[in-house]
Amino acid sequence: MREDGAGLRVEHPRVAAGRVAELVAEVAESLVGIAALNKAPGEVGPQPCEGAEVTQTIADSAGEGASSEEPWFVDYSPYTMVYIGYAQVPEGVPLGSLVVRMGERLAARGWRPREAAGTEESPELMIEAPRAGYGARIVGITAEPGPRLGIYIASPCFRCPD
Repeated sequence: MREDGAGLRVEHPRVAAGRVAELVAEVAESLVGIAALNKAPGEVGPQPCEGAEVTQTIADSAGEGASSEEPWFVDYSPYTMVYIGYAQVPEGVPLGSLVVRMGERLAARGWRPREAAGTEESPELMIEAPRAGYGARIVGITAEPGPRLGIYIASPCFRCPD
């Protein structure tokens, strides 16, 4: 992995999108038999890095034939690749216990819990993926339309390659 002169890692958005999609699939597997994600693992998208000034506008970061319809297409740098979705949870399934079980299943795959907070009704888990800088935030939500888990998975901040 190379870095730019400012210390940001450089990675093509297509690569980051693929890695986030792989992690989403692992999170989905941790839910098997309990709930399912509302979006496919490949439904990822770029976001500007929090607190980082966009320093480069990219005319065509993807090369020949690329379009903004590609999930990994970005037109700015630096960027982070993210998945934002949820898993509808059946009534009566305790969200806190479910989040603990997910954390255990992910830890068995090499993920590292960073922080657990909240209550049984409104749990929150921050967990680091095996790949450095990637991670997830899992949040229990009880508001309408019913109990669910918010699933947020992100890459680190990257600069697009030149």
